[in-house]
Amino acid sequence: MKRMNIIPLKLCALSAAIFVGITGCNDSDNDSSTAPIDFTNPITTTQGTFVDAAVDGLYYTDQLLNSGFTENGGQYTAISNTTLTFYLGGEEGIKVGAASSRDVLSPFEATGTYERAVNLAILLQSVNVGDEDSNIVLPETLSTNIGEATISALHKINLDDQDTVITFLEEHMGMDEADIVSEDDAIAHMNDSLGKYERGEDSSVPMFQRGSGNIIREVSVSQYKLTGFNDDNSANQKEFYVHADKTTDEDTFNLVRNSARWDYKLSDNAIVFLEGNNDSGFSSTWAGQYLSCVALEGDFTVTDDNQTKCNDQPATTLAQFNLSTPFSYKFNDPNESEPEKSYSYDDEDIKNHMPYVFATSQSELNTMVESELYDDASAEDVYKWQYNIYSQSYDATTQVLTVLDKKFSLGDQADKSASNASASESTRFIYQIDAQETDRYIDFVGTWEHLETCNNGEQARSEYVFGEKDITVSGQECSGSTPVELDDEGPYSYADFSNLDYWWFNQTDRASKATLAELNTTVRFCDSDGYEMGNECPNGKEYFVKWSYMPAGKDWDQGVLTRRKMQPDGTSNNVSTYQKIN
Repeated sequence: MKRMNIIPLKLCALSAAIFVGITGCNDSDNDSSTAPIDFTNPITTTQGTFVDAAVDGLYYTDQLLNSGFTENGGQYTAISNTTLTFYLGGEEGIKVGAASSRDVLSPFEATGTYERAVNLAILLQSVNVGDEDSNIVLPETLSTNIGEATISALHKINLDDQDTVITFLEEHMGMDEADIVSEDDAIAHMNDSLGKYERGEDSSVPMFQRGSGNIIREVSVSQYKLTGFNDDNSANQKEFYVHADKTTDEDTFNLVRNSARWDYKLSDNAIVFLEGNNDSGFSSTWAGQYLSCVALEGDFTVTDDNQTKCNDQPATTLAQFNLSTPFSYKFNDPNESEPEKSYSYDDEDIKNHMPYVFATSQSELNTMVESELYDDASAEDVYKWQYNIYSQSYDATTQVLTVLDKKFSLGDQADKSASNASASESTRFIYQIDAQETDRYIDFVGTWEHLETCNNGEQARSEYVFGEKDITVSGQECSGSTPVELDDEGPYSYADFSNLDYWWFNQTDRASKATLAELNTTVRFCDSDGYEMGNECPNGKEYFVKWSYMPAGKDWDQGVLTRRKMQPDGTSNNVSTYQKIN
């Protein structure tokens, strides 16, 4: 097991949310979309392996010519420089996710988040009918001989929710609790398996070339916090971080919508952190108090002894911003800005916090690490035991380094027994930009396939066509338990969509575009016709949507976007995916 003490840079959550997909088509009779093939250049294919150990029986397609089930030790064949989409249960089963093709792919690259990757690993390892630890073999009932009941059961799995995975294994696969692989065992198995592969080429990574003058952007989105580690989940509490709130007035919303980020330049002798970086933010109670103070047109301050004030009076939280369990605000402080700072390449903190900057090859950037247990206590603390487990993956096609991290904060007990022991998950993206004033975007213009699972396990399929100025929608939606035809195809404006949970739309000079940060956040919104921001949301119309997306393809627009719509008590209404097909 590789061990390295890596601690992410302090980055507060981003105001962001989501919507991206995947270029593709399939061979079913009802699919009229096809991705173009450029026959003017020679077509080459590459072989790769899906590893958790090597998995046989996972369905894949490269959206152009190659599709089938992984076999002979997890192998797949794809046209070079395309994107692979993976399914469990065949082409009609559950869409796992997508990633740019490369020599080795794992659940981390395919699913896009730490939590989804671990839950997929639990599922794959639990149903394994193979005889060797080095090769997971899926049963025929989940690969080449799939019944309708199994497909319906698979559609009800939400990889963001481990309980739905356990329910599938127990109720559909007939497994006992003792036969289901635990989270700790699943992680250890993945770590051991991935450690046996050299992933990526030995060529250098131009982005991190010392002295290049390259400007690197690093953004981090905190996903959730889990308090308690009881085996039966009886006292465990999961708290989803909310990064954007469409029920506030527009001025307040715009004030906190920008992402926390770090920009730095690689000069000859130093890493120069540019002016304007911000690692300061608000979460939980302070965040609600801040929004309340802004709504009252007050001046929010924090004293030296960490007391919050609004116009020099104790800060309070208005009912509108008092989120109920399991949701909690986390966003960037718009009033903070760091001056320029330079650090030597020999600085120990830089080496510990940013080891990827020193990578000499792509293969060094692809790793899964469990850090040593370390004490993060300050002078007044007794102990603050912590450790991290993370997957680090470099995509040579997107030229994005992704870090999916789970941080364990154990308090004064190193064995997870402390009452305040907790874990938090974050998603970090690291990529090169042309200038600090710019960013890189995913453009939505094109046709997207939307798949939504209804209560009976059937999927409603629709197409979203994003034009330069408006949006049309056709196909089906879930009504109660079953798919029904949509009765309103639009056209809708980008402003119409931005008023809902697609809040990143309709921004100046990028009406149809989003950043990676915006595609990996949770947003609160009011799903009521004619609702205007800042007004009270009608009873039963308030929802939270958690979005997740991993970029794929050279334009970053070939990944799978996942949308999880939840009620204020955390109950999932539905889970759906969006995938660019044209």
